[in-house]
Amino acid sequence: MISATGIRDAMRRVGKLDKDVRQSFYSALSRTTQRLKTESGRKARETYIVKTKTVTDQVVLRRGSASSLSSELRWKGRNLPLLQFRTTPRNIPAKQPRVLKAAVKRAGGNKPIDGAFLARMSTGHIGVFRRSARRRLPIGELYGPAVPIMLNNPGVVEHLERVANETMDQRLEHELNRRLGGGTS
Repeated sequence: MISATGIRDAMRRVGKLDKDVRQSFYSALSRTTQRLKTESGRKARETYIVKTKTVTDQVVLRRGSASSLSSELRWKGRNLPLLQFRTTPRNIPAKQPRVLKAAVKRAGGNKPIDGAFLARMSTGHIGVFRRSARRRLPIGELYGPAVPIMLNNPGVVEHLERVANETMDQRLEHELNRRLGGGTS
């Protein structure tokens, strides 16, 4: 005969199991989103001459909770100033060169940009500018692609999905083993 205390004890253990599984899934999800943030910076650097920090700073990471079990990873931002890519010269020289050169992608070399020059604005911002008209002013800053555009390549998206699936599987197995006492892996 099964006593009422045995049933209560079993119910309490099953309830704890549910909580542990949810917490394990949440921990695995958090680690996976963090890994995707890192991997997106690496993947952007394979094609573009840009710092990893520039890419990862544009990530909006919305972590869920153990009750919601969802996370959101988005890339935001406007086009990046051309100076954040490879430009020659990088600093304002005493005498402007005849031609300013820049490279955005790793595939090509530095390409000359006609009429471009480096300038420091009154705010202290340094950028690559070009005159909009033949007159002295107005001038406009030159930009490269935005981070969402860099990462919106089918190959990059496919790679990030594959990394997400692999990482989630590994981390979930690890977290379940850790919480449910299945080992120390």
